[in-house]
Amino acid sequence: MKNTLIKSFVVAALLAGSGGWLHAEGSLWNVKMRRVALALSELVPFLYPAPGTKADVKGLTEKVAKLHEATESLDIKNDHMTRSKDFDPALVSIAGSFKEDVDRAYVSLQENQTEYAKYVLRDSTAYCIACHTRTSSGAQFPLVKAFSDSLKSAPWLTRMGFLAASRHVDGVMDEIMLRLKEPKSQALSPFDLEQGARLALSIAVRVKRDPELALKLARAAKSSKNAGAPLTEAATEWIKDIGRWQKEPAKEFKSAKAMLDEARKIVGTAKRTPIRDHDEVTYLRATALLHEMLMKFPGSSEMPEALYLIGESYTPLQEIGLWNLQEKYFRACIEEAPHSALAEKCYQRFEESVVFGYSGSSGTHLPGPLQRQLNQLKSKAEKPKEHK
Repeated sequence: MKNTLIKSFVVAALLAGSGGWLHAEGSLWNVKMRRVALALSELVPFLYPAPGTKADVKGLTEKVAKLHEATESLDIKNDHMTRSKDFDPALVSIAGSFKEDVDRAYVSLQENQTEYAKYVLRDSTAYCIACHTRTSSGAQFPLVKAFSDSLKSAPWLTRMGFLAASRHVDGVMDEIMLRLKEPKSQALSPFDLEQGARLALSIAVRVKRDPELALKLARAAKSSKNAGAPLTEAATEWIKDIGRWQKEPAKEFKSAKAMLDEARKIVGTAKRTPIRDHDEVTYLRATALLHEMLMKFPGSSEMPEALYLIGESYTPLQEIGLWNLQEKYFRACIEEAPHSALAEKCYQRFEESVVFGYSGSSGTHLPGPLQRQLNQLKSKAEKPKEHK
């Protein structure tokens, strides 16, 4: 349940087509993404029906078929996308994951696995906030109005996720600040409030780049009468890190190397001892800077190491709703610098993340296809053996 709520933060960025991969209004990719967004807006009421509403399997199937057809038109390796100035190598994989989820839900419905299909589709909404809240660039998604009515019965976190992913971030910030201050009788659950605050923190740090706004949020979270102990503890640490951020002088970066060096410096502050559990501000700042680097200096020689550092930074950000993005970036690192020492390091971190997700009290059980994928990636990452 927890993972589903966290994952439900992220759909419309892959669907919005603005501020993500392409900025040009009217581009073919933009048109295709808008088509996907419209199909999704028609599907949402079937994923989050109003209480007492009778299940409409036929209607659900028709809407999923329409979304499936729309996603089939997306060429996630289209050259036009990779030439976008905002190209991020891992986004091809993220887009592919969304498309695969839609495919899986479509097939599941054909096999009468209705509830599983709905679960997969709700879960697939995890891919987009991370995309549309990477940096301060990007426009609002005008089709958000198409979701307004259809989301009325959706969980609060899901509604906030759609707003954030469509970059209506001011509305999200206002709503979450209001929720932090509302009377106890109207309060959200501590978990929802904590996840909402973390979403708002990501917006303040990465989209707004505003330490004053981040500090205002952190103080509201710390003083909220409705916050649970985990949020209060996290907010206390956020305030400390924001204070250090405020004292830093403004910097202008003229090269990819300068941006990468600064990101290393930022991440280094989180690796001090003792290790803390609430370094979100630090890692959010690092990812924002590194994503900006990829946008400003596409194809630079520093890209593979930047991808590795983004993966390292996303690893501790999973609880903020950016769940397994580290795997996307470690994999992109391997693709960008195959058969190198850095690729081997990225593979090791990728494997650790994947194996952890499939480990439990009975041991580690990797599905066959996943094991084959690991073997292929390992082969691509390994440096050539020297011949004697």
